[in-house]
Amino acid sequence: MLLNKFSLPCEMSQMIKKQSAPPLTFSKGFSLTYHITIWLYIILMSESTSFRAIADTNRRIILDLLRDEGPLRAGDLVARLPHISQPAVSKHLRILRESKLVRAEKIGREQLYHLEPMNLSPIAAWLAHYEPLWEQRLATLKELVESEETEEITLSKQREEHIDESSNDPQDN
Repeated sequence: MLLNKFSLPCEMSQMIKKQSAPPLTFSKGFSLTYHITIWLYIILMSESTSFRAIADTNRRIILDLLRDEGPLRAGDLVARLPHISQPAVSKHLRILRESKLVRAEKIGREQLYHLEPMNLSPIAAWLAHYEPLWEQRLATLKELVESEETEEITLSKQREEHIDESSNDPQDN
């Protein structure tokens, strides 16, 4: 969706411009309609928090670690991610918690993080629409490779036959 200079989606901006009465203005000259539009935009965008959460490579690595190794303490995750700092790991864990992709269990002074795989189902459902495309491309690639192999085998047999014919040629004797 295209954004204008005020970071409003263009369609919403056009709706604001078409108002007949002068809009109520708030701080910095922004209208009530502008504030409501931004609020609605934020609310609607919150539905995609799990998509935004997995958009970061480090958060996907954290999800993979929790999937493969089970519940882990934050310190264990920091130790397995030496390329980022402890505060950065904490930030990623907070984002994953807010998107409900991980769950924190308090044990004494520590937090144990668990993967919540059921909350990945909207992402899996969205990706399922692309699966036929992958299968189609893989099938096309398989056909291409098999046809090239067939051509190579045919050419190889033709070369062998040509070599055999030339070695059995009576003119050479």
